Amino acid sequence: MTADLDEGPIIAQDVARVDHSKTVEDLTALGRNTESQVLAPAVKWHGEHRVLINGHKTVIFRSLSRYPPPSPAPIAPPRPAPTPG
Repeated sequence: MTADLDEGPIIAQDVARVDHSKTVEDLTALGRNTESQVLAPAVKWHGEHRVLINGHKTVIFRSLSRYPPPSPAPIAPPRPAPTPG
């Protein structure tokens, strides 16, 4: 993280298609909307400690919720006590 806006690592990006008919106000609104759509999941991933900076690259780990934990090994019934003899 840095104190300057847009100076930190890129975690997520999106694009919005525009054409010559868009006004400055249209572009500003479109940019804000796109930014908010991308920022929310990026903050969530950061909070889940899924973002890793590796040199000049940003790695986002998959959500573990997609991969349930393995089932525990079945517990074997207790063995009967040996009979004296």
